[in-house]
Amino acid sequence: RIANKSRQIGFSYTIGLDAISGALIRERNQVIVSASILNAEIVMNYIREHLENIDLLPSVDKAGYIELPNGKHIRVCSTNWRTARGFNGDVYLDEFAFTIRDKEIWRAIVPSITAVGGRVTITSTPKSRIDKFWQIYSGKSTKWSKHCVTIHDAIADGFPVDIEELRELFDPEEFLLYYPLKQ
Repeated sequence: RIANKSRQIGFSYTIGLDAISGALIRERNQVIVSASILNAEIVMNYIREHLENIDLLPSVDKAGYIELPNGKHIRVCSTNWRTARGFNGDVYLDEFAFTIRDKEIWRAIVPSITAVGGRVTITSTPKSRIDKFWQIYSGKSTKWSKHCVTIHDAIADGFPVDIEELRELFDPEEFLLYYPLKQ
């Protein structure tokens, strides 16, 4: 699945919930790659928050790695394509359009799903029409579940933001880059 999304509408928070679900319900390891290791750690902090809210203590909790009581783990891995190998499970590519050397990361991490029947989830705000994210999102393949979640969708679902205040912060082209409309 792939989602073209507006900025700062809660997708990293949601990835955290989905990764917990993947580890507990689908019983697969979870691998999260973000545009930077610092961004991936934000997702890990959301995971810690979710686990605390459901009163589930991890067996192991250290930088970049959480193991749940069922033995499945959630890990963030480096955006270094040379070292993002050797893992297995469901793969999340968060803010993938902003990943440097995105094609190399793709080739390094996506095979992680092979042996376990995992799935790939890609989310990003678009950056350009030439990166790997946009190639997949705009491509003709019917294998992808494609989603576009705009700031207007988020507001309709109760997201508390003043859209007019946001518009005033950007010129029209910038606004549409950060807060895309449905295609």
